[in-house]
Parts: sequence; C-alpha cells; structure tokens
Amino acid sequence: MTVSGEAQAFVLGLLTQSLGASLGVPFASADSPGPQAAAEDPAVKLARLRLTDGLEDAFRAICVALQPKIVMEIGAHAAEFSRSMRARLPDARVVAFEGHPQVASDNAEACQAAGVEYLHACVADAPGHIDFRVPFRRDTGQRIRKMGSMLPDSVLKARKNMDFDVFRVPAVTIDAFLGDEAADAAKVMWVDVEGAAGTVLGGAKRALASCHALYVELERTARWDGQLVDLEVFSMLAPLGLRPVLRDIQRPWQYNALLLSDEAIANPQVQKICADFVVALAQRDAMPAGAGGAEDTKQILDPVRAMQRRRRQGLTAAEGAA
Repeated sequence: MTVSGEAQAFVLGLLTQSLGASLGVPFASADSPGPQAAAEDPAVKLARLRLTDGLEDAFRAICVALQPKIVMEIGAHAAEFSRSMRARLPDARVVAFEGHPQVASDNAEACQAAGVEYLHACVADAPGHIDFRVPFRRDTGQRIRKMGSMLPDSVLKARKNMDFDVFRVPAVTIDAFLGDEAADAAKVMWVDVEGAAGTVLGGAKRALASCHALYVELERTARWDGQLVDLEVFSMLAPLGLRPVLRDIQRPWQYNALLLSDEAIANPQVQKICADFVVALAQRDAMPAGAGGAEDTKQILDPVRAMQRRRRQGLTAAEGAA
C-alpha cells in the first residue's frame, strides 16, 4: 500500500506538535505568509541545538547499524558527516558533493585525504550546468556561504541590503553518477541544500529505491522560488518506500527529517536508536532559571556550539583509534 504524503506528514506531525509544545516553538501553518525573523528565547535556542545534535547522532548511529555500501552527502560544505562515516564504515564508498566553488576548494584536499570522494558539483534533477546563488551583504560584502542554493531565495531577494553572487556550476544526477550502483547498492544519504531537496531527489529515483536512511532538510512553507515543501517531498518519497520517523526543529518553518525504509524500521538496532532519541528528548536537562540577556545567552549556548564544533571538525578518540 502506498502511503500518501499527507498521511506520512500526519504521523510525523504527532512528534512535531510534541516537540513544539515542549520547546515552546510556534509552527508555521499552511497559510502562513512565510518565514519570519523573530527574537528567540535562549532556552528555546538551547533546546533546538540539543535536539538537532541528538538527531544527527541518531542518524550516524543508524547508518553504522545498517552498514550501507554507499554513503552520500549532498550540500556537504566541510563534509563533517562524510568524514565521520569514513572512519566508522571503512568498507563503504563515501561521496560528498558541494556546489559553492570556494567552499569546495577550501575543503577538497582535507576531505580527500580522509578518504572521502569530495566533488565540486551541484546535485540536480538533470545533468549539465546550473546557477548556484550565494547571498552577500551589500554594505559589508559579507558572503553567507551556508545559504547558497540552486534556487533563488525569495526572502533575501526582497531585502535592499542583500545581493547574490551567481556561479555557473556543473550539475549531476545521483542516478547517473552512481550508474549500476544506483539501484543495486544499499545506501544512506544526507541532503542539506537550502530549499532544493526536491531538485536533488528528483534525479535520484533509482538510488532512493535502495536507500535505507535519508536525513534531509525541509521547509513547511516555501522560501526559495520553485521549491518543494515538506508534504510534496514526502509524497515523492512514499512510493519509493521511505517513511518519516524522526525530526528536529531548526526554525518555525524549517526542520531536518529522518526517513527510513521498511527494512531499516524492522531492524532492532534502529528501533532502539529511535526509541533512545525520543526518551532523551523527554529527559532533556531543564534550562537554568533567569536566563535571557545577551550575556546569559552566550554563556548558555557557547558550550553546546563548542561541542558541535569538536565533533564536526574531527573524529572522536574512539573513531580515531578504529
């Protein structure tokens, strides 16, 4: 039986509303005017960071439990996920794609030295070349590297102080890149492409049929021109056998979702990892009373950010010894 995107989203929504209530985060509705910037309570921000950290750890653990033949990271930046998987899955093929030419140049040597196939290319629904847009502030010239996308950013376009560098970048599809391995080899994927998830996944239909775990950044309301929002992505993935299981909260309108195949869901190790994530959420530490000022926010969030940087910039001692 094919499960509709709406039905899958309802199941995911049970966890969504629980997270929203526990973290104090309002969620954008279907008729919301779109992403809005607002001040955020430091307690909520801390909870969000911990939640995302926990979801990333759960996905890494699931990947190890599944022992895939291929690991793919799309929108890799410094390829932290790929590098950690390279150490924990020594027999897997690990491939990372980055569209930003300068980011790719800065990270290619280190990633390749770590054993990751690191490629400067956009992953799209058709091969050729594609425009990759990177926003910058006109007054300072500051480039916002992590907001680069294959799609125009409708929110930033409307701001007078913002403009975009546009790079013409080679484009590949996952199915064509993998060739015979697309359909045959068990794989896991991490997709973080600023609104372009539908574009990436549209060129990976054969590969997704043998994908057992997918971590993907999604939006509830459209920010990028021409993007697919979360329900549309779920509808695309349902016939391919991928079901949403866990999620985090990045912003009221954006989150990372973890989708699993039926085979992965039936794996006892995977079931335990998912259950542990939910239990950890329920038992998370309480926020110290009285926090709220800028200095309080800095003191509260800096240790969490430092922990994330340490994990992403290198291997743990255990992984390094593996």
